[in-house]
Amino acid sequence: MTTTLQEKQGYKKTELGWIPDEWDIHLLSNLGYTYSGLSGKGKDDFGTGKAFITYMNIFKNVFIDKNCFAYVKIKPGEAQNKVQLWDILFTTSSETPDEVGMASVLLDDIDELYLNSFCFGFRLHNFETLYPQFAGYYFRGCFFRNILNKLAQGATRYNLSKNNLLKSKIYLPSFNEQQKIAEILSSIDKKIDFVDKQIGQAEQLKKALMQELLTKGIGHTEFKDTEIGSIPKGWEVKKLQKLLDNNTVIKHLDGNHGELYPKSEEFVNEGVPYIGANSILGRNVNFKVCKYLNEERAAKFIKGVAYDGDVLFASNATVGPVAILKTHLEYIILSTTLTFYRCDLERLNNYFLAYYMKSPLFINQYERLMKQTTRNQLPITTQRTLYFILPSIEEQKEIAEILNTADNKLEILQNKKSEYEKLKKGLMQKLLTGQIRVRM
Repeated sequence: MTTTLQEKQGYKKTELGWIPDEWDIHLLSNLGYTYSGLSGKGKDDFGTGKAFITYMNIFKNVFIDKNCFAYVKIKPGEAQNKVQLWDILFTTSSETPDEVGMASVLLDDIDELYLNSFCFGFRLHNFETLYPQFAGYYFRGCFFRNILNKLAQGATRYNLSKNNLLKSKIYLPSFNEQQKIAEILSSIDKKIDFVDKQIGQAEQLKKALMQELLTKGIGHTEFKDTEIGSIPKGWEVKKLQKLLDNNTVIKHLDGNHGELYPKSEEFVNEGVPYIGANSILGRNVNFKVCKYLNEERAAKFIKGVAYDGDVLFASNATVGPVAILKTHLEYIILSTTLTFYRCDLERLNNYFLAYYMKSPLFINQYERLMKQTTRNQLPITTQRTLYFILPSIEEQKEIAEILNTADNKLEILQNKKSEYEKLKKGLMQKLLTGQIRVRM
């Protein structure tokens, strides 16, 4: 049986709930004060001048860094609202009210830094009660996020008042415990940052490999100019329609339109997956976000019936994502936002095709065509006018294997980052509420 905080020794009941005995409640206005962002700026004020942070920068970062800065011209009387090191940064109007950042960069090499009018800053009176690095995590924690959600009321957008924020009460550990908690969470952040750099390097390597392998191949010395650029002399270039005519691509269809398009009430909790463009995550299909149809309804579909191994291409609304369908099911159903390519695997490797369709050779073709229309889509007929490259099947497999190895490494790193992020989220939930105590 789980023991609640109320049943544990060492906890006390307060107006803010059960907290550790050693923790105290503080009025936010006793810990610091607020200042406003810049207002009255027009188009001509942006682009040059002093560095500034917008509300869009804040919700992307727990700790604000130099990559977030834009630039704005500052009038003489506005200099009093400069951002200082360890200021907490809030958004006054946002899709979500609980976006909080912190100015954690060393500002010595930055002349001046400001907030825009949709933001405001909170500056500590001193660093004796609230440890700045701890504050960066605390104000993003679940307890304080709940405070912000209650304060920031609005019809379509949340609006956060500086005055109401300062009237809020919070509970805090001792200064030493704050330091220890910040140290633990910071160590996880460092791991996340390190893995992030590894992911960036892996992505650059994969990009370079795709550029090299899909334009120069493996071991070729002679090249030729084609409709899509220079490629090895022994490779073929054919339009998709030609590949369909000679059965290199056996089938190429999207989902059902018109009367067969399912109505919302026809979807069920389980059955045959009905997937759309939003189901493609990376190189895979994310079945967790798809809808389902019962077998009787799914059997009525004529088009858009995809099988294991088909290459899926997002061709409507969201154009570009590509995945290989991997499923133990007999079939799945595609929405109108996806198109499938079914290959004769003795002539066209499906993994090679998927990588080609993610490359600039293919993307540049359909982007040029989409610029000529008002809708973000690539119909079946248009897709069949696009050019595809055909190395020998042996070389296709070899190229796909190299790129798949690079993708596997990238996926391992992304999973590692995700695990660290889950660990950090769980620890923030427990450390910042006193459910888990740190040893001092």
